[in-house]
Amino acid sequence: MELLAIMYHYVFASGAENPFDKMHYMPLASFKNQVDHILNAYEPVGVTDIAGFLSGKPWAKERPPVVFTFDDGLRCHYENVFPFFKEKGIPGQFFIITSTIVENAIPFVHKSHLLGNHLGDRGLRDRFLEVYQRDWGPVDLEKAAPMEKAVKTYRWDPPEIKQFKYFINFGLSDSVREKTMNELFRQCFGDGETLRKQFFMTKEDIVAMAGSGMEIGGHSHLHKPLSGLPVQERQADVNRCLSSLQEILGKRVRTFSYPYGKRETFDEVVIELLRTAGLTCAFSTIVGKNPPGTDCFMIRRLDPKDVNA
Repeated sequence: MELLAIMYHYVFASGAENPFDKMHYMPLASFKNQVDHILNAYEPVGVTDIAGFLSGKPWAKERPPVVFTFDDGLRCHYENVFPFFKEKGIPGQFFIITSTIVENAIPFVHKSHLLGNHLGDRGLRDRFLEVYQRDWGPVDLEKAAPMEKAVKTYRWDPPEIKQFKYFINFGLSDSVREKTMNELFRQCFGDGETLRKQFFMTKEDIVAMAGSGMEIGGHSHLHKPLSGLPVQERQADVNRCLSSLQEILGKRVRTFSYPYGKRETFDEVVIELLRTAGLTCAFSTIVGKNPPGTDCFMIRRLDPKDVNA
């Protein structure tokens, strides 16, 4: 018997009323059908049961445990997922990027998604490379973003988009990446304030969800690969995230989801920060299920497409 953890991001209703219809999202109807199908065979669980199961405590229920997780603190989670889970009594896990709330920020990765929705994936790639090469000179993508690494990191995109995503997320310095993306974002959206309000949860949304049985966890403050930051910056980011959520919720958080989540994006320093802060468990994006004995701070997850496969 193994713990199944499923990782969701965008869950939108399909149709003309969805302003983000060109994003890579899971339609709300498909999401509900998948959850109902999973619940025929699995028992939805919260933090206490996750920790108990992974620690090897006897599992008294007939069905194996499943946990539904949602990264980034997106408004669609509040509008679409929360009412469904509240009705069914499902304890969802929602992980918040705190800069979106306390600083009204739009993290880099979401600027790229919003631009992809606006320009298309290939349009974003072409426009970004145009701005980048104007300011920084020619780029050899095969050297800066080796395809063998890109295909392991981005599983569901066409090859040229995998390589571009790897280039912008792992092949550039923070300053160059953000300067280039910020300029392109301003060209398309101005200050982006209207988009931000449509896209991310508010403090009030988070408090309402926590008050109705949903688990609110951290997803870092700035949404950067934590192991790539100097140790003091790692600590500052994690602490800022956890303290911001504690202030909003009036209690300490128990869970965390590593931004990007591959093994090379978090390390023992980050894990120890979370243990020291008193957290119970943390989720990666490493693909797989979790038998008893799995480290509670390295929980593997499946993409919804893995579940359908």
